[in-house]
Formats: sequence, structure tokens, C-alpha cells
Amino acid sequence: RSVWFHPQSEESQHLHWYYCTLRSDKVCGDLYKLHHHHNTGLLITESECTDENDNILHGSSDASLTQQLTEDRDLSAELTQQDRASRSDSSGVESPSDRLSARTSTYTRRENRLASLSKTEDDSASKDYKKLYEDALTENEKLKSRLQDSKQELTKIRSQLDRVTQKQDRISERSSVFESEKREKEALEKRVSDMEEELKVLTELKSDNQRLKDENGALIRVISKLSK
Repeated sequence: RSVWFHPQSEESQHLHWYYCTLRSDKVCGDLYKLHHHHNTGLLITESECTDENDNILHGSSDASLTQQLTEDRDLSAELTQQDRASRSDSSGVESPSDRLSARTSTYTRRENRLASLSKTEDDSASKDYKKLYEDALTENEKLKSRLQDSKQELTKIRSQLDRVTQKQDRISERSSVFESEKREKEALEKRVSDMEEELKVLTELKSDNQRLKDENGALIRVISKLSK
């Protein structure tokens, strides 16, 4: 922000330094337009505030800027009254030290107001950062809680998966045993069938043997008769 005085006024040198100091805080282009008022150049009007890249700062119309503009106008009016009083005083001439003291006091009050505004803005920014930090901590705690719940759920799912796997293994083992028993049963059934076939053959052989015995006995008897 800047305050300009008429180049021919005695205050212009001091305020030129003050103007440069304020511009170092935040680069504002053409924030105030100077209009001459009773040859003092103290009438101030507000215009757009831009940064060093000529981008309009939209936040320049907030409450702090309005308050700052009001204070600038009050300061300008006060300095104008002081200059008028010094010119219209016919009883005596105000000393330069008194005028310098008055201006210094005015500048000091302005500096204090600027410092107060800056401190208020800093406190507000600090509160905003603190709130953001607290919100981040809260969100972090929520994420930690969700992560813990996810870990517990994962452990539960793994336990269920292990039980299902064990059950499948037991079923697979039972299936293997069943297949083995089935093959053994088939082998036994085949053996029984083979033994039955062997028994049939043995029965036939026994019958043939008995028949041969009978025939042999008959032949023996015939031979005996012939021998006699």
C-alpha cells in the first residue's frame, strides 16, 4: 500500500521512504490514485491491487484492506489539518521540530496500527494452520483405526481360509483312502471270482477222477474173470 504527497510539500521526502517500505511488504501496483486537494495531494482513492506479475489479488477487498484504507484517509485528513493550521496561524510560526514531532507521532500510530493488523492476520493464519494440523491428525487417527480394522479382518479371513484348506485336505485324503479301498475291493472280488473258477475246475476233475476209478475197477474185474 502507498501514500503519496504533493511533490512540492515538505513531507514528500519522508513519505517517499514510507511508501517504499510499505511496497516491500506486498507489491501493490496503483493501489491508491493521487488527486490534488487544496494543493496538498492528500485525497486518496482505492483501486485494484496486483502482485509483481500484474495478477489481481482478489483478497485485497477484505475487512483488513477496508480498515487500512480508512486509516490512510484519516491520516491524510489529519496531516492536511496540521498543514492548514500551520499556514493559517498568524500569531506565530510552528517550529520545524514541532511539525516533525507531530508527523513522527502520526507515523508511529500508523506503524502501530499496521503492526496490529499484521499481528491479527498472522494470528488468523496461525489458527488456520493449527486447524489444518488438527484436521490432519484426526484424519490420520481415522486412517490408523481403519488400517487396524483391516488387519483384524485380514487375520480372520486367513484363519477361515486355513480351516477351509484343512477341510479340503481331509476330504482329499478321504478320497484317496476311498479310491485305495475301492481298488482293494475290486482286487478281492477278482480273486474270489478266480477261486470260484478254480473250484469249478476242481469239481470237474473230481468227477472225472471218480469216473476213471469206476472204469478202472470194472476193467480189473473183467481181467480177473478172464484170468480164471
